[in-house]
Amino acid sequence: MESKRSEATRNRIRDSLKATREKRLHQEKRVVLLKVNKSTLSSSDSDRFGRIFAEAKWIRNSIVALEDAHSYKYDEHKKVVHYDKDKNPMTDDVTMPSVYHRGVADAVFRDISNLAKAKAKGIDVGKLHFVKSVDSIDIKTGFIKIKGPEMISIPGFPKLRVYGLGQLKQYGDSYEIADGKLIRKPSGYYVAITVCIDKDDMPKRAKTGKTIGLDFGPSKITTSDGEVFAYYEEETERLRFLERKLSRKKKGSTRYKRCLMQIRVEREKAYNRKMDAAKKVIADLMERYDTVYFQDEMIASWHASHSYSSRVQHSFVGAVKALLMGIFSGTDGRRAFCIQRGFPTTKLCSLSQPLDKVALSKPFGNPNFNKEYTITPRIQM
Repeated sequence: MESKRSEATRNRIRDSLKATREKRLHQEKRVVLLKVNKSTLSSSDSDRFGRIFAEAKWIRNSIVALEDAHSYKYDEHKKVVHYDKDKNPMTDDVTMPSVYHRGVADAVFRDISNLAKAKAKGIDVGKLHFVKSVDSIDIKTGFIKIKGPEMISIPGFPKLRVYGLGQLKQYGDSYEIADGKLIRKPSGYYVAITVCIDKDDMPKRAKTGKTIGLDFGPSKITTSDGEVFAYYEEETERLRFLERKLSRKKKGSTRYKRCLMQIRVEREKAYNRKMDAAKKVIADLMERYDTVYFQDEMIASWHASHSYSSRVQHSFVGAVKALLMGIFSGTDGRRAFCIQRGFPTTKLCSLSQPLDKVALSKPFGNPNFNKEYTITPRIQM
């Protein structure tokens, strides 16, 4: 327990953390997402997963309700007060492993710290509010073990069968497991593990000496070489059917909740297909070009426009931009360079400099090069 640690123990922990921080400076981080094999879960294990996330919500809300959130000690609070559907207070024992309990508490403290930093910068921020659910719980370093080609060990589940461990083969034996997260999605439970690889062991990419510029449109992306990447997928017929079915259910009933969960699963599948297509575009561009230039387009305003809202919603331009922004911030602009919002990149003529009037739906690039790629999860570029 934190309150009973001796000075020698605290010094040993401090030295260990310092050594780990120094080691991480020479490592690259990668996140591997593993899906829990629900067919191998016993009924007790399945109930335990649900109980862990229910308690996580109760604990988070109880911390937020405190006047001094930092007075909360996870190793001292063994009971939690929550409310039933009629808003009657109930007291339950905290049965989740202490690792998850600490992860929930630390997540609240981290959110408070981030709000304080934003406020210090002059950003108008509010305060933390109660949540309806907690779908992600931190797992501290040292509590995730690989037990076999399809089995891992996490607190509370010493022999948990998962899908996706084959992703670690690309790193050989040079990776080191750091922390992770226990995640709940409509499609099931997942474990996201962070692996650290020495920078010297990372595969080296041969430089091509090429750069490319991207022009975002409502439903497609055009490169400065004239290539067009397009992805467009409307709601599936099953999703439309489920939404019509939901409208006929009594809100709050068991069948209403079951239908709502089916809708969330369908939407998650559509989101996964969109992200798969976006990642294929990013992987292709980063393989062929050393630097990708793009603009911080106002996609949110396009989505609010009556003319382009549907096209933006069903395309992947927002997902591609988000991935590029992640690369831009993670590599300090070495691989992806972001041009400031509002700069007239499309309208500005590179030869005579005047601004040309160009419609939002008209891409730029070489008009004699009209090679278009339609990206889907099943069709490669």
